Amino acid sequence: MLINLHTTQQPDCLKACMTMSDAVIIPEKIQKIRPQWEEGADCDKGSQFPLCMLPSGLMLAGARVPMLPVPGDPAVHLMDISNASFTDGDILVVSYPDSGATHLVELLPWLLHQNNAPASGRYLSSHSDLKLLEHMNRFQIEAVTPPRIFLSHLWAVHFPAEIVHRNIKIVHILRNPKDVVTSIYHRLRRQGVFTFQQFLDLYLTNQIETGHQIAFLRQMREFQRHCPEHPVLEIQYEDIVKKPIEVIQALGTFLDSPVSGSLCDHIMSSNGFLHTLGQTDQSDHSGDGEHRHTPGAVGDWKNTFNMTQNETFNFFLFQTVGDLNINFCYQ
Repeated sequence: MLINLHTTQQPDCLKACMTMSDAVIIPEKIQKIRPQWEEGADCDKGSQFPLCMLPSGLMLAGARVPMLPVPGDPAVHLMDISNASFTDGDILVVSYPDSGATHLVELLPWLLHQNNAPASGRYLSSHSDLKLLEHMNRFQIEAVTPPRIFLSHLWAVHFPAEIVHRNIKIVHILRNPKDVVTSIYHRLRRQGVFTFQQFLDLYLTNQIETGHQIAFLRQMREFQRHCPEHPVLEIQYEDIVKKPIEVIQALGTFLDSPVSGSLCDHIMSSNGFLHTLGQTDQSDHSGDGEHRHTPGAVGDWKNTFNMTQNETFNFFLFQTVGDLNINFCYQ
């Protein structure tokens, strides 16, 4: 089913970005991969992929429509929120799923409320309890009180028009693709019965609901190319873990809220977001003796990928990353 967006006035740069569509470069070698589990022993065990993992089959403005926990047609929902009103000073944190953006969203209130930073404890933004922008309806979005921080996994062509019209500041979080894939797998396997190989076969052939991460990163770069004046700050998740002070200072500068040394010390010594990075989420583990995945860790993919899977994934990245000029940190 193909739906074209005609109900709202899109900024010219978003119209230009529509040409990037959902087209994904999938290497010929990867295209020829035949999921081994179709004829293997795993098939006898039965495989069940959660609905949220599979494509909705809907397209809007040239990009896939994600499965959304909203009533009715998700494409209609995206068209409705495309008309939502935004205000100067709003912030959009955008990322491909499982890239660690929620950790940064928890940091932003410290920078925006420097005079009222909590003495201790986790400082969660209360505006939506980290609810994704695309999971809210238009009225819920507009009811959020400032300062407003929105988290989203939307592709740029699905951004509400006023985000572009008002030059809403965008913080784009990237994470190395191997840890992203590992994190998605461990999160979704609680909802279905499948192996990492089965999941990887779908991912590499672009058959999961979100599309693959490199396509998402490429369309963000296209957005920046077509909207060169739009304020976008790109941050790698691994830098949040390894160089938090540099990230805090860069964010402060980007948000016109310079960070003092005392505030940096206060954040670093608090029980806030920094202490959640790399912690093991016990809910991500089954009782089958499988590796205890650490969602926030850098390099935990090594405990999930085998040698053959790693070689195949490396070839996939070699063919798809191309001219993006991203130096991912894998350990």
